[in-house]
Amino acid sequence: MGGDLRLSWNELEPLPGSYDLGDMIEALEDFNSSGFSTYVNLGTIDIGFLEIPEEFENPENGNELAPGLNFNDPEIISRFRALLEEIVPIMVDKGVFYLSIGNEVNAWLENNPDQVDPYIDFLKSAKATVRSIDERLAVGTTQIFAQEDEVVDRLIEVSDAVVFNYYPVDANTFFVKSPSVVESEINNYVDRAAGKLVLFQEMGCPSGYLPDPTNNSSLEIQRMCLKNAFNTFFGNPDLRFVSVFNFVDFDDAFCDSLISDFGLDGLEFPQDVAERFVEWNCTLGLRFNDDVLTEKPAWEVFIGSLEKLN
Repeated sequence: MGGDLRLSWNELEPLPGSYDLGDMIEALEDFNSSGFSTYVNLGTIDIGFLEIPEEFENPENGNELAPGLNFNDPEIISRFRALLEEIVPIMVDKGVFYLSIGNEVNAWLENNPDQVDPYIDFLKSAKATVRSIDERLAVGTTQIFAQEDEVVDRLIEVSDAVVFNYYPVDANTFFVKSPSVVESEINNYVDRAAGKLVLFQEMGCPSGYLPDPTNNSSLEIQRMCLKNAFNTFFGNPDLRFVSVFNFVDFDDAFCDSLISDFGLDGLEFPQDVAERFVEWNCTLGLRFNDDVLTEKPAWEVFIGSLEKLN
């Protein structure tokens, strides 16, 4: 079994050449002492946002690179190489088996097409650096699934294994799909990987707000979704890792901030669609966020799947 740890470049290196690794080391030690191998996502891009040192950002828009700067500029390459030289030996020593550099990076690259080639160069340089430090650590990036997409093709090519996030949710309306599509959709992801092993950095099924979900889900649909997903995982040897997201529903404060945090209030976004976006994210938990963390029916499926692994 494995654990999933999220990091970001700008938090690990708050000042140029100055590293804050204490929380990372503590988390890795916790996983390692529990007997878990660990998957790590190191944020450089996180969906539509940058997670790089602020001196590389546009001071007028933190989700853009500084004017005239590219991801393959020597200063960015050398600074990231220096960070990797600090953290990769620690990661290998603490049982990390995969390092994914960036989360759903094609979302940001779609809006910044001039950075596709520079980011691929950046990834290739990072991969070469990791290889030079310790060949045992696999490296790649996490992308949003797209059936025919040249950028995804190139991201897959540079990665040791192919990393996706999976939710059976319509990406335009945020309505939850039928559990009956889960097996075929997961197998489509495997086919898309072009023969490489597949890791699911995130996999989850929302239950919807009770008692009246607005996103076509329910506690039973969540349970069946998870059941069908695990049955598919167990039947496919090319699927090597899945991180179930989320164990517990997010709290109200987090959910109240989602629309503004993702910039949906600044877009011409239908209110009902924005509300379903929040409902999707905030009902993924296998337990309710109440005083006793009440189990949802999907929790029993999860525990049963762990017992099957053991």
